[in-house]
Amino acid sequence: MDGGPSQVDTFDPKPMLDKYDGKDPGQFFQVEPTQFNNNGTVLASPWRFKQHGEAGIPVSALFPHVATCD
Repeated sequence: MDGGPSQVDTFDPKPMLDKYDGKDPGQFFQVEPTQFNNNGTVLASPWRFKQHGEAGIPVSALFPHVATCD
């Protein structure tokens, strides 16, 4: 889905993105240069995750109603 929300913002939390938010990814692994040689920094999800239900599945605050479904 072009323009849809990323898995990082929905049902697949990436805790390491929070840890390295704003850092240069070249510090951690080799990054190929882009067309303009500007790779930017690591970007954490703006949405927080909480565990829901008996299974404790992490659901993003992006989907508050989905989190209430059993």
